Order: sequence, then C-alpha cells, then structure tokens
Amino acid sequence: MTSQKFASLERKLLDYVTKKYPAPIKDHFKVTRHPSQLMVKMQKEEKKLFQMLSMLPNYGIGRLFVSAYEAPDAEAPNFWRVTGVQVDHADQDLEYGVAFGIFTNRGYCTGYQQEIPQVNVEQWRLVPKIEESKYLNCKPAEIPQVQLPMYVDYPPLLERMMKAKEIKQGTKPSEVHHPMMRLMVKRHPFQPAQQRLEDGTLV
Repeated sequence: MTSQKFASLERKLLDYVTKKYPAPIKDHFKVTRHPSQLMVKMQKEEKKLFQMLSMLPNYGIGRLFVSAYEAPDAEAPNFWRVTGVQVDHADQDLEYGVAFGIFTNRGYCTGYQQEIPQVNVEQWRLVPKIEESKYLNCKPAEIPQVQLPMYVDYPPLLERMMKAKEIKQGTKPSEVHHPMMRLMVKRHPFQPAQQRLEDGTLV
C-alpha cells in the first residue's frame, strides 16, 4: 500500500470516529448503573482492549484478541486481528479508544475491516504469539448445505384473501391461480442454505 493510499485510509477512519463519537470517547462508555456481579467478575479477571494495546509495540497492530464472552472452541476459534486504532488522548491512562480489525468466525475469516465492538469493556484476552499459528492455521469444518425452496405458500388466511380478490375482479374460480411468495434468504459466509433457480442452478 502506497503512503498516499494509507493516508487516505487513515483520514477516512478518523472521519468515521469523529462522526460516531463527537465527544471524548471515554464519555460514551461511562457506566452509570450499578454493575452486575458478572461485570464485577469480568473487571477483576479481564481487561479492556486498550489497556493491553497501550502496552504493546505499535499499539498491537496485527495481534490477535479473543473475547471472554466467546465460547472456547479449539476446532473453530473466534478472534479479531487488530488492523487500526484511534486512541482517546483525553484519557490520561489511554484506556479508551476505537479499534478496527478483521473478524474470524468459527474459523472463517470475514476478510474485511470493521469496528471491533465492546473494546471499552473488560472482556478481552491477548492471544500469545506462540499460540497464534493455532488460530490462523485452523481449518474450519465444512458447513453442511441445506436446500430451500425458491417459493413457498402464503399463510392460509392471506391466500384466501388473494384468491377472493381475483374472483372479485372477474376471474373465474376455476382459473384462479395458486399464489406463491418468494422466499428471501440472507446471504453470508455462514449461511448454509441454497436455492434452486428455474434453470436448475443452485445459488
């Protein structure tokens, strides 16, 4: 990446942070309610992401982190690779900020940079360098594919209403077609569902 492209990317990230967090970042994460027992336990055992990033070279860019809320799964780990940070310099301890990274979900890398959620909550653990290869070289298990129909029936009441509307418009009862609605499936890398088009292609 050229220096010009890198500077352009840095400006875009800074604009994003400035618009989303107009006040000092730490003010957006002040806890005003009484902490629960789980929060107290997490505060004792875990750390905020920036508490660790501020102690690492280059603010931990390139390092792997896992959330304590994620269920441990050695065969399909969930983790974040930090790609960029915006530190809140209004905080004297530098414990608040906005971090960006690439998320790997159950061994499948999303492949794009996004804001890391909950970075200012005590829930983060740093993956030791010696264990990074185990996370990065993990081969995820194949997700079994499920074939869904392209069209499904309308609910019975709505179907009768649509047929009655056709008859009211002059269609003979024997010529009223059976209404079907398109089944929309949200597409993402972890969605195992496929649909068959009219030409037989699975998508």
